[in-house]
Amino acid sequence: MAAASAGHSPSCPECCHPDTKRVVSQLAVLDSIGGLTPGEVNQVKAAEERAASFTPREHIDQLKAGRAPSEGA
Repeated sequence: MAAASAGHSPSCPECCHPDTKRVVSQLAVLDSIGGLTPGEVNQVKAAEERAASFTPREHIDQLKAGRAPSEGA
């Protein structure tokens, strides 16, 4: 980033023309620092919500039978 803000643009490697423009990428590389991208975080949250939405079969049977579910289920 410091090189991009210094104001010196390198010449084009193909045609050697000095009139070039530096483009800074929006890509974040997280491999060395760890962590998840925002898309991966959303996928993990969605998977956790799906898993949390499942009701155990024993609980369903108890509800159908008209009794309260037992502790620990």
